[in-house]
Amino acid sequence: MNKIPVFVISLKDSKRIDRITNRLNEIKINFKIIYGINGDKLEKKNRLHFFYDKEKTIENTGREFHPSEVGGCASHLKVYRYMIKNKIKKAIIMEDDAYPSSNLKDWINKNYELENNTILGFYAYPTDGLINKKPYK
Repeated sequence: MNKIPVFVISLKDSKRIDRITNRLNEIKINFKIIYGINGDKLEKKNRLHFFYDKEKTIENTGREFHPSEVGGCASHLKVYRYMIKNKIKKAIIMEDDAYPSSNLKDWINKNYELENNTILGFYAYPTDGLINKKPYK
């Protein structure tokens, strides 16, 4: 068993789930799949407003979020709620498009501690730079 729980966020109909589950099994990391929230389906059902305030988002970021971004954020919140409910103090959370390094197992087993409830994130940002309207490096 891992010293730190690992959660994988995926949509139920994702074609990417096999790739990440095979990789995690290959490097012998235990994990739990948390099925995410599909923002595109929320938009079709006119339910994005339950997770997203369009005006506030534009005010704070300078742009609207795509429904898939809203679903991604809501999916991460779903994992945080699960962690709180199950009294999990720390975890590794990844989406199904991640491809974890074989070094991840060592990192997990070293049971690193971050101070003050720090969230350490590794992201690949879209070309618009998430918040900036112009591409940047």
